Amino acid sequence: MKLTSNADAIAARVAGWSQAIGPELAKATLECATTLVAAAKREAPVKSGRLRRSITYQVGGEARYIVSPNVPYATAVHEGITDPVIIRPTTKKALFWKGALHPVKSVKQKARKGNPFMRRALDTSRAQLDAIAARAGARIVTRQG
Repeated sequence: MKLTSNADAIAARVAGWSQAIGPELAKATLECATTLVAAAKREAPVKSGRLRRSITYQVGGEARYIVSPNVPYATAVHEGITDPVIIRPTTKKALFWKGALHPVKSVKQKARKGNPFMRRALDTSRAQLDAIAARAGARIVTRQG
């Protein structure tokens, strides 16, 4: 009995898969990132609009994106504040803002519940993200024959 191997043919075919998977994966992850950014902007609370406008994606590697708001107070809004925070001036003697009656030496920010808008964005767009992944998978399989 004689055994033969088609390992070279299999290796060539597998190498072809990586050429098809890479571009499809990159395209699908970018589409997921833009979908998640749109959902997060819909879910974000709006006072001045700065938090909402700051939500964007950044490239986090090959076919990897990081979706996040880019303002310093985003975590406090999303997760909440468990302990009261005292805000004091850093460069002046007092704090003053538009609408204040007079300058003050400090302001106490009370504890408050978080508003997990990023989590809600992921939850509400999960079906759409799954559909994007399924379409990408189908295109990859179709190309492989």
